[in-house]
Amino acid sequence: MTRDGVSRTTCPRGDSSGSVLVVGVNIAGADGTSVTRTLTTAIQLEARQGRFGLALVLGAVLVATVLTINGIVLRFGGGRT
Repeated sequence: MTRDGVSRTTCPRGDSSGSVLVVGVNIAGADGTSVTRTLTTAIQLEARQGRFGLALVLGAVLVATVLTINGIVLRFGGGRT
């Protein structure tokens, strides 16, 4: 636990990209290649390959998506009773 009471997920490999793999994983096809790729693992893959610009753009898309969904839920999700 951290000082503010938030629990942190630890990565078995000990690097900072482990939290990304906790959120989303790829589904491998019969030949071992990735059939699906979540946005979080795409960000990690691009960053590991040194394409930081694309990784940042994908991260911005992820943040924009989350903020949009949160805004919609807050606007139309009903209020406090």
